[in-house]
Amino acid sequence: CKKVLEHGSDVIIFTEGVWNKSPEKLVLDLYPGAYNLAKSTGYKIVPITHYIKDPAGIKDKNNKIHTVIDDPIDVSNMSKEEALATIRDNHATWLYYMMDKYGRTTRDEALNGFATSDEAWEEELRRRRSTVTRYDNEIEILFNKEIDFIENVKWQEMKLDGTPMYDKDEYAICRYTNLSFENKDTEFVNIFNENNPVYTMFEHCNDTNPSKAYVVKGKEFTVLTNEILEWNLVNSDKDTTNLKNENSWILLVTWYEGCSACKTWIANYTKEKKEKGFSELEKNGIKVICINPFAKDFSRMRKTEELLNAKGLLYSANGLHKVIDLYRFPSYYLISPNKEIVFSTSSIIKDNQIFVEEMQKHLH
Repeated sequence: CKKVLEHGSDVIIFTEGVWNKSPEKLVLDLYPGAYNLAKSTGYKIVPITHYIKDPAGIKDKNNKIHTVIDDPIDVSNMSKEEALATIRDNHATWLYYMMDKYGRTTRDEALNGFATSDEAWEEELRRRRSTVTRYDNEIEILFNKEIDFIENVKWQEMKLDGTPMYDKDEYAICRYTNLSFENKDTEFVNIFNENNPVYTMFEHCNDTNPSKAYVVKGKEFTVLTNEILEWNLVNSDKDTTNLKNENSWILLVTWYEGCSACKTWIANYTKEKKEKGFSELEKNGIKVICINPFAKDFSRMRKTEELLNAKGLLYSANGLHKVIDLYRFPSYYLISPNKEIVFSTSSIIKDNQIFVEEMQKHLH
């Protein structure tokens, strides 16, 4: 964040950290990150407050978001407690003003058919949670429980019903589950402490070692061994193939469900095929195979396939990440018919002509 400010840009911080699911508090207690950043850099904090009467847009399809951008607050001479209280009071004051001006409603409208306000509020929370496809169950639903905060870590994301989305060793994202929001300062220090023992399995990076901080496991993917060539690649119809069966040039692309850059490349590739009737890669004899080393849920993969119009492109290579390093997404591997990796990159690719050129270099 400091580097962003030094380069003349702004930083937006959502200081509450989570959705406000309290029926009594207009604004939750704030995290100190914005204060710490402003204090250490000398920048001021600009409080921005939003209000929308009907967040889900069900009652009023012409919903408007009302926003107040107040004067900058100089926290240089304030203590942390004083600064956070000042910012919180500013948000609460403007939120109350906008609720009073734009949010007038009758009791019947507020209850929305429920007998009590508690029932109406629980339905409102359920409705808000239903608007997102992924929901951090432990933090967002259990955030107010008094439990230990940092010692235990879950290596998984949660579905809306609270069940794991991935097996424990299949996803390289740590989700802290035992957090108490009563002690935000201690949690903040622990989470961002690189010497925290829960981070020992990760590569540690800094300005002198700017490599990407992926989990250090598996072997670097530079050679196609028999194990890799014979690894089962399964499409959404559960048909199985492998690289050994392919006799043409192959562009092997790694992807996973949470990677927007992966899906953007796939969507652009299928868009080109739809508009031209072919792709430049196909025209030059390069077959595209997109593999997800974490995929087990074929119904979910099928939905992604339909969304991206990528029938025949997406495959599960479940477990392959345990054998080779497949933690840079998307990554691209150009493979010759004699099963040699002639070119690979993890850079963002906007022009697929680079793969055609690399193939031609190899042929000549």
